[in-house]
Amino acid sequence: MHRRRTGFTLIELMIVVAIIGVLAAIAIPAFQRFQLRSKVSEAKTNLASIRTAELAYVSTAGTFLATVASPVADAALDGVRDAWVDNGGYAWLGWSPEGATLFNYKVVAGPAGCPAPGASCASFTAEAGSDLDQDGNPNYWGYVHPDPVGAAPNAVSCQGTGVYDPQTGLTTSLRRVGPCAAGMGVSIY
Repeated sequence: MHRRRTGFTLIELMIVVAIIGVLAAIAIPAFQRFQLRSKVSEAKTNLASIRTAELAYVSTAGTFLATVASPVADAALDGVRDAWVDNGGYAWLGWSPEGATLFNYKVVAGPAGCPAPGASCASFTAEAGSDLDQDGNPNYWGYVHPDPVGAAPNAVSCQGTGVYDPQTGLTTSLRRVGPCAAGMGVSIY
């Protein structure tokens, strides 16, 4: 009487391991990109909130308000959550994020040198910077609000011209939240 053997052969096990390896090679990078995209949503949401706070502030004060890079110095854009510290300006705007942030936020008001005595800031750029993928190259997201004649404020990371529009390939989009340049956010996230 022959006994029936149960179990898997070595070849069958090797095939299963190879299939799992291929699936992991596809799934892990896709999952990492998904995680980075979800982390970028923090910047988009907070920039839209800063925009709203600036527009409310200008309606009462008659000028846009510049802020100091917060919560950390620009050199510390490391993609790690930092506790929120208002280094200057955000309390006046009435804005602060909920909890620790992955991004560093700042607002630059224009034209250069504003507010000079008797003058007001007529435009602003709100920016968020972080090195989420920790490759040593920070990515910047921004919102550019031009003055009534359409001029953008002076250069910072968004270069005072607007945010990158992947449909046109130009860095000219005003009044919308987006990456500050072609390589920032579009190809990575």
